[in-house]
Amino acid sequence: MPSKPKDIAKFNEALYTLDDVMKELNIPYHLNSGSALGAHREKGYIPHDDDIDVGVFYNDIPKRSQVDKLLKLLKQRGFKKKHDEHGSLKTGFELGLYHKNGTPIDIFWTYEDT
Repeated sequence: MPSKPKDIAKFNEALYTLDDVMKELNIPYHLNSGSALGAHREKGYIPHDDDIDVGVFYNDIPKRSQVDKLLKLLKQRGFKKKHDEHGSLKTGFELGLYHKNGTPIDIFWTYEDT
């Protein structure tokens, strides 16, 4: 993850772009995994982390049409897929993306226990 100020600026730019998209689509999200740990422990990014991880709740975006709408807007804002989608919406799903500045972002679906 970013060790130089210019890298931190790239991570911030990618996260702010993602934040704008999520707000526009009214999709709540949260930092996840190393990004959440870094925000809490480091008050920023973990120096050796190389991506941004966020989570969304399945109940907030359970339909394929919503995922497609999210992907379309992310693409318009300069994101591209870094790999095929993993999993299925109902049981475990992940989108892997690159921001136009090269910053990788993973979006994980989070599920409530029933």
